[in-house]
Amino acid sequence: MPTPLTFACTQCSSKFATDDDLLDHKEAAENHNFCRLHNLDFMTEEEHLLHCTHSKDHYLCDICFIEFKSASGMELHKYQVCCSCCRRGVAWWW
Repeated sequence: MPTPLTFACTQCSSKFATDDDLLDHKEAAENHNFCRLHNLDFMTEEEHLLHCTHSKDHYLCDICFIEFKSASGMELHKYQVCCSCCRRGVAWWW
């Protein structure tokens, strides 16, 4: 007997058998604005970005908006990638 599809996506109405399948769908879908860390849906990409920039739980590069798992990873990224791209140098962001 097939498993009932009881977990519905609030953004596209697709249905899934498990909560994990729904979370994977939300994360993989290009047109879904979803925070897996807080299990929150957002109507727009701007709302999602605003959430990430104001949350202490997210480590978001303030130059290119890539998210990292740790503050140290973000700082290393800024030093190695962003500062070399814009040529502002290390002193600009430290």
